[in-house]
Amino acid sequence: MMNEIKTLKGGTFLNRYVIRLKLTARTPFHIGSGLQTEREGLVDDNKINKEHKKLKVNAVAVDGNGSAYIPGSTLRGALRDWLRHGNAGMTEKMAGVSADDIATSSDLERIFGTQHNEGKLEVWDAYCTSRVDEQDDNNGQMCFWNKKRMTYVAKSVAINPETGTAEDGKLYNYELVPAGAQFSATFSAQNLSPREAELICAVLNGFDHEENPIAIGAMTKLDFGRFKVEDFAIYRLDQNNMGDWRNKAQDNAEMRAGYDLLVDEAFDLEKINKAEFNKLKAATLPEPIDASIHREEWTLNLETPLVVRSGGRFVWKNADKKKTRNYRMEFNWMLTDKEGWHHVSDLYHSVEIKDRKIVPYYHIPSSSVRGALRAWTIEHLLKREHWDIEKYLKPLKASVLENKTDDQKRLDPILDLFGFAIEGTDKAVTKEYTKAGRLTINVHPFSTISVRPAVDGNNWDKHAANVFGPTNASRHIKPRNPLDRITQAAKEGGLHNNLEFSKDQKLILEIKILSLKDFDKQLLARWEKEINAGQILLGGLSGIGRGRVKVLERKETISKEAQNG
Repeated sequence: MMNEIKTLKGGTFLNRYVIRLKLTARTPFHIGSGLQTEREGLVDDNKINKEHKKLKVNAVAVDGNGSAYIPGSTLRGALRDWLRHGNAGMTEKMAGVSADDIATSSDLERIFGTQHNEGKLEVWDAYCTSRVDEQDDNNGQMCFWNKKRMTYVAKSVAINPETGTAEDGKLYNYELVPAGAQFSATFSAQNLSPREAELICAVLNGFDHEENPIAIGAMTKLDFGRFKVEDFAIYRLDQNNMGDWRNKAQDNAEMRAGYDLLVDEAFDLEKINKAEFNKLKAATLPEPIDASIHREEWTLNLETPLVVRSGGRFVWKNADKKKTRNYRMEFNWMLTDKEGWHHVSDLYHSVEIKDRKIVPYYHIPSSSVRGALRAWTIEHLLKREHWDIEKYLKPLKASVLENKTDDQKRLDPILDLFGFAIEGTDKAVTKEYTKAGRLTINVHPFSTISVRPAVDGNNWDKHAANVFGPTNASRHIKPRNPLDRITQAAKEGGLHNNLEFSKDQKLILEIKILSLKDFDKQLLARWEKEINAGQILLGGLSGIGRGRVKVLERKETISKEAQNG
């Protein structure tokens, strides 16, 4: 392998590979188009202006048919970046295409190309092959699912660190392609050496890497954009089967042309040379990088009810008139309005694709946990006047970077861990403080099976067509009725009902940190302590005792070298 002759794509024809596989989304993902879209029914419910304008939604990239897809350029960039960071010796120093340049070139330069040469690997657009029976959702309970675009809408809000409430004008809506969506991906390469063929297959297997999988799109620090590889097929054309390809190309009955003819049993490497196919299919990267990934799994118990709102609602009612509250109740999670029925504010949920169906599930968004940890860190390690980090950094000049103050030094490890993006008045400040971050947070969906929510009385009309919604979390309905400040009686029309996640159920939190540092270790220990002391709370309504959790177990995974197959 070490003595292989290095060549470029355009040299004497040696071989042509076509690799086809299926990418199935393990987690939701967002590959932005830079455009905005709208959803029927998704409107501004502002009770003050009552304009009910359609809200803008940050859109994903769609193909010519208007369906979400993975652009080849996005896929290629993710593969290249993963190889560049994950394998020693992937230099980018090629200065030309002379014999010496080629002889000293890296695998990265030959496979993916440089400004001087075209790369050997071609990455085609990956198109969605999933089929879903559900039609569009216009009331929001199925997260405004759109069948044509194969996306749903998620919400995110920025929290003001001083007030602890949502910042005005900082509610964001964005499209996500759900977990379970499948895409057909094709990769083609020409004039590969055995080492290069093995390396490309190793990179594709990076989607299934246990410690540091390839992730695609935005918000990967929230564990978005992960996939698994299935149906791995490799086809190869070389001097041994060139005649078969020519014969097929001349056969009018084929109705195919060019390299599309390679997708055929005659060129299927699994049938031609099963041992070689198995070797390529199982290939992993030969050398690790120096950076390590520290991984922990925290098991949290809900010590009190927990509330993270979806912004949506559903309806329920007492079917019979009776003094006893909650008697012969009816429940319809799919409806948001029905005359004579009560509204219930819903909890945060998403949808995934299972067996051609859109299936909703309750969960705590990773952004909520990450936000709570970040807010506590900022509030306790920085001065109050620096809590608004963007306001603090934006006016700084490059000169202050040469001799940083103690305040700036305290800020550096926080931004290095969480990441930050800023467009300062000085380019040097922008470069210094725009960071990807090293922390990834993933909150698993709840796994407590509970068919229906608990309600005082808990008497349901057995003959009604009740629809209870997602069943993967224990939950209950909590009625509230504000009092009139003068009469101290219940306000007329003030009764409202909220759904809450019930106490004493488990929440699994995955934490991954690239290149663990002493600051990170100390911060992890402090987070655990403050969570257990009730100082770091999750979700809303913390003022009335919601959102307290306890760390029951903290399992550390021994740090492994990133991408070490």
